[in-house]
Amino acid sequence: DQMCLDSKKIRPFIGFLISIFIYILIFSGAYFGGALFSLVACLSFKSLVSKNKKISIQLIVSVLLTVILIGGYIYLTPVNSYDGNNLFGKIGIFLSRFGETIKAFLAGLSAITLDIHTISERLGNNELIVLINGVVLLILGLYSIFRFITLKIYIKTYLPLLLMMYSVGSIITIRLGRLNGGWLQVVNDWYQFHLYFYLIGALWILYFDLVKKFDVASPKSFKNIFWHNKRFMIMSAIGLLFIFLMQGFSSIFLLVKAPRAYNQWLDVKRQAILFPTDQSLKSLLWPKEESLKAIKILKKYKLSVFRQK
Repeated sequence: DQMCLDSKKIRPFIGFLISIFIYILIFSGAYFGGALFSLVACLSFKSLVSKNKKISIQLIVSVLLTVILIGGYIYLTPVNSYDGNNLFGKIGIFLSRFGETIKAFLAGLSAITLDIHTISERLGNNELIVLINGVVLLILGLYSIFRFITLKIYIKTYLPLLLMMYSVGSIITIRLGRLNGGWLQVVNDWYQFHLYFYLIGALWILYFDLVKKFDVASPKSFKNIFWHNKRFMIMSAIGLLFIFLMQGFSSIFLLVKAPRAYNQWLDVKRQAILFPTDQSLKSLLWPKEESLKAIKILKKYKLSVFRQK
């Protein structure tokens, strides 16, 4: 945020360099695209929209270092081995399957409020609902960015924009990495955490918008704000109600499903330990030899499922 605001302070700059180095090389996994995309979005925004088009040397260095670190990460790790294509091949497929890529982007937005289990088990993999939910969240995001510009929030902070662009960059990265998995691949629950930031950033901007409307209202009351901004309030209420209904539906289903799923998971692990086979040992998510060694120790010392009751 300080880089985008053209802060001349050296401490935030040094802090960013250290943080991005640790994040990409240790914690990011394959989600480095989110960090890079948010920085590039900040750079583009300052060049095209902001009145202060002067780009600090700190921001340029930050983007270049991020690109270099990501390049090194890609070179040193087998991130291109999933479907046999190198990065440029993936980009070509990404663009050539443009219709599928658009669907994947909408599905990624939809995954913010609808998880894969709800989609598959309660919605019957209904692609139309997934896409409609994604379109609603896309409209919310576009309107939020519009208000981010018109309210000139970027004078104070870029954080809401950076949060949203991190999620967008993550969706693009997931799509590039899982081209052969179909456009619904991005909905899988191990990606979902990285997508929530989109909604956080959008709601942050809408909250700021509401506060600004309250500040200029006279007399200061929510009733007065509503009557002076009727169209905005009604559309926002409908959109947010739809989003939170989807989130609520998904959350309630998971709360009901969780105890049963947990017990099934424990039973699968129990069977794998008691009756280890090549197939069952896969459920322990550990190399076969290591799993067999662990089972031997459990049996020797009568631990876990071997404990005498």
